[in-house]
Amino acid sequence: MLHILLLILKIIGLIILILLGLLLLAAAFLIFSPLCYRVRLSAGETLESLEGEAGFHWLFHLFSGEFFFENGDFRWHFRAGWKRFGSERNETGGSDTEKRSKLTGAEAVRERKSIGTDNLKAAKSTGSDSTKEEKRREENRKPPAAEITASKPDGEDTKTENIQKEKAASGKQNAEKAVKVSEKPKKSSEKDETLVGRIKKWVEKIKYTFRKICDKIKSLDRKRERLEVFITNEIHKKAFSRLLREIRRFFRFLRPSRLEADITFGCKDPAYTGYILAWLSMVYPMIGEYTDIHPDFERRVFRGRIYAEGKFRILYAFIFVWNMLLDKNVRTTFGHIRKFRL
Repeated sequence: MLHILLLILKIIGLIILILLGLLLLAAAFLIFSPLCYRVRLSAGETLESLEGEAGFHWLFHLFSGEFFFENGDFRWHFRAGWKRFGSERNETGGSDTEKRSKLTGAEAVRERKSIGTDNLKAAKSTGSDSTKEEKRREENRKPPAAEITASKPDGEDTKTENIQKEKAASGKQNAEKAVKVSEKPKKSSEKDETLVGRIKKWVEKIKYTFRKICDKIKSLDRKRERLEVFITNEIHKKAFSRLLREIRRFFRFLRPSRLEADITFGCKDPAYTGYILAWLSMVYPMIGEYTDIHPDFERRVFRGRIYAEGKFRILYAFIFVWNMLLDKNVRTTFGHIRKFRL
């Protein structure tokens, strides 16, 4: 009996080990498998003539995609396993979904028209029947004129006349009271509208705004001091320098294996051309051996071609995170950032 239990436990342990091995193999396959990409751009004399295409594939083309931009038209294709997505165009122009939508739209318009005519006919028939019934009911409800005059007693006429006289008298009294109240001098409102009162209000507003501005300046000064203390800390300085170093290494991993570029650009204002050239000079040491950049300070032009091809692995991101977490200064700085309040 005991050897049977041991055999079962042994089989369970082997199954668990096989599953763990498969999981580790899949994780290593995902981490080390490269994502290959390529980019191609070309342009004539202006930006309107820009054309390009880009593509990528990962896990032996299990995931792949392509993007095209030509003559102002953007198309894309994406594949995830056996499923395909994209904006495929037919030879006649327009996609299948657009044609289906047009057909369904026409059928919907026809159905709406037929339904609308049927509803109008039904509404007319029901409206005529309802008007006839209402006329009949009104004729039955109206009593004859002789009965109306006979049913009214003489006392009601006198009561209504007395009520009207009382209302007129009360309205005259209210009007006289309103005139008397308006004729009384309004001392409080006249005092507020004097010149001295206006000046006092204006001075108080100026004092309030000045105090508010001073409070804002003080709060900004306090925040500046806190930020300065936080940045000038030695631990934080070391953490920031480590972050910059790791970012540079990460961008080296992202650098394409093949890069070819030949660009000629120019703006209407030569100053803008100089600004763009200054920005490009910051990146030129890394891409200078692969590119040829020609600025044109006399005319507006954009012409050239770019081709880039490279690989990216998830392992690079894991290396970046691992190196950052191993540094004690980075961990302490991250904790201080979470607790930091201005």
